[in-house]
Amino acid sequence: MCRVAPLTIAQVSPYAWELGNDVNRIVERTSQELVRRGHRVAIVAPSSSHEAVRQTRRRLREGDVWRDGPTHPEVLAVSEAVVGQSRRAALPVDVGRAIDALFAAVEFDVVHVHEPWAPSVASAALRTSPYLNVGTFHAPTERVVSTQVARKLVQLVFGRIDARVVSFGATAELMRRSLPGDYRTILPGTDPAEAPPAGPGGRVRIVFVDE
Repeated sequence: MCRVAPLTIAQVSPYAWELGNDVNRIVERTSQELVRRGHRVAIVAPSSSHEAVRQTRRRLREGDVWRDGPTHPEVLAVSEAVVGQSRRAALPVDVGRAIDALFAAVEFDVVHVHEPWAPSVASAALRTSPYLNVGTFHAPTERVVSTQVARKLVQLVFGRIDARVVSFGATAELMRRSLPGDYRTILPGTDPAEAPPAGPGGRVRIVFVDE
């Protein structure tokens, strides 16, 4: 059961939802757990499916957002992505209109953007969100170059983040050097494993791994 009043939360990924990368898996599992605790969650992401984008935009126009009921997060494909060699999806010029339509159709309590580096759906959502914004930064790679491009614009947009989360200590160190602020480290989780069979003498070996 949810211990606080149920919230309406947007989980925004910059990657095409069909990509089975680590960020999308974290978004998916976190969203499922939030729904299990009684919250209402919309996963917002680009998609490689033109039909999924078309249906999402029609639903936003008609205000028909919550279809899957209270037991599943909704997946909203707000822009079409062209995915090539890069993990990051290209950003269509009309994504801003789709994000505006989303915020007009749904009143969120929290907008949680993942890797909100421009150009992306996550950065577009952060730029216009009128709600409480949480930003999570995952892998530390390629971020130094990103922060040197249009640094004033980056600082302006990142100033809209009310709470900053990182997935690893190395990411926190890099972010603090480039964009000083308070970052909370929340390590990625995993499913609980079944207890391994006992070794000789009935003992079980436990290994702890720290970053």
